[in-house]
Amino acid sequence: MFNFKEISENDLELVLKWRTSEHVTKFMNTDIQNSIENQKKWFKAYLKNDEYKFWIINYDNKRIGSIYLDEKDMSWGFYIGEKKYTLLGPMVLPYFYNYIFLDRYKDLEYIDAEVFKNNKAVIKIHNKHGYEKLNNEYKVIKSDKEIVLCKYRLFKSSWLALEKKYKRFRADFP
Repeated sequence: MFNFKEISENDLELVLKWRTSEHVTKFMNTDIQNSIENQKKWFKAYLKNDEYKFWIINYDNKRIGSIYLDEKDMSWGFYIGEKKYTLLGPMVLPYFYNYIFLDRYKDLEYIDAEVFKNNKAVIKIHNKHGYEKLNNEYKVIKSDKEIVLCKYRLFKSSWLALEKKYKRFRADFP
């Protein structure tokens, strides 16, 4: 159903389209310019950064979104760029958590995620997957408005408690 591939230069225009679309960018910490030149600069920097991983999410051989991991602080994020597939978002995440906790970082105790306080859908997903809300909130300025950002943490033990339900969700993350 899902598979993941490392981003390539061939994906840059599509990722830029997703990242600047209203349904994605309204929940991102930063806004970016709609500039393929800047996207190419970002990609060159990405290729030099061994601590940052960025994958394209494929569903039935269609590119539908992206997921990334910053190994420096073990934070991550994702978005479904193709609007008609947004309801698949919750189904993508168990593949990622199994990769993180069972395949790639077996000694890792937790991963963190940041979510806008008004992003009720993702907060609901995180709660379903065993996340705990941390007590630190902070504000970011986006489109000249203050938005509250909340930090969530998924402990490996909480994820493993759900193992029976999600153990079949396995995929390679090259």
